[in-house]
Amino acid sequence: MRRSCLDCGAAIDEGSRCSKCQSAYERDVRGRAGERGYGPEWFALRSRVVKEWREEFGNWCPGLPGRIAAHEASDLTGDHIVPLSAGGRNVRANVAVLCTRCNSAKGGGQHGPPRSVGARPLTQQASRRRPRQQPPPQVFIR
Repeated sequence: MRRSCLDCGAAIDEGSRCSKCQSAYERDVRGRAGERGYGPEWFALRSRVVKEWREEFGNWCPGLPGRIAAHEASDLTGDHIVPLSAGGRNVRANVAVLCTRCNSAKGGGQHGPPRSVGARPLTQQASRRRPRQQPPPQVFIR
């Protein structure tokens, strides 16, 4: 489904900004990755953690407990458990492995403790559980 860029109104297929406006947003509003604390040290740590995870479990995302069940995914990435913006640090104990879908679903907030490289991911059996029932919508009467 096509939509409009938030900044210039150009038609786009995905995301919220066209590539030109997204680059400007990241540069001017968010700051460059290095300015936000994502320097060479972070990228090396992230690569090492994802490599260790793949050696142990292959392409398996642990998902987000209570929200997204564990699943196969080839687009694994390292993610801060406690974001740098909330005082997190670039250390192994603060890195979890997620696929890009789960990382986006998590947003900028914290998530639970990671499954460390020595831990077992959830099995496919766990993903067959019935989803939780949604509470009924609230109705307000004037």
